[in-house]
Amino acid sequence: MADVILDDHVLKETARWLVHAREDYDQALRMRNQSLRHCCFWANQSAEKAIKSIFVFLRLAVPKTDDLDELVQALPDGWMVKGHSGNLSALNRWPQESQYPDYSLTPSEADADAAISLAERVLSSVEEDLRAHGYS
Repeated sequence: MADVILDDHVLKETARWLVHAREDYDQALRMRNQSLRHCCFWANQSAEKAIKSIFVFLRLAVPKTDDLDELVQALPDGWMVKGHSGNLSALNRWPQESQYPDYSLTPSEADADAAISLAERVLSSVEEDLRAHGYS
């Protein structure tokens, strides 16, 4: 992979995406005992923003997709988060359920716990990936 030229703008934008990802994760945790639907939604949002922060870091156009597996597959080789590819479909379904009340998917407590766990693994993996690629 080519070296990434790090400048203040890239670092600030990457940090902004990561802050939003972490805030969404924290919101998912807060929602766990209030609204399972919202818990799962915010877990999805956290993972999505974390993955998209890599595109920002690499100065690549941020894909206009919400499909987490597609996002991970679009990353260049050399990113550990790509190991989650194919496993993220469990998070992909929650925004639709949250945005379209007639959609008949209702998350269980186990679904919420799984969504939080997967979002945390993605967020941690992205943060570790970014540090390994020179982000500090």
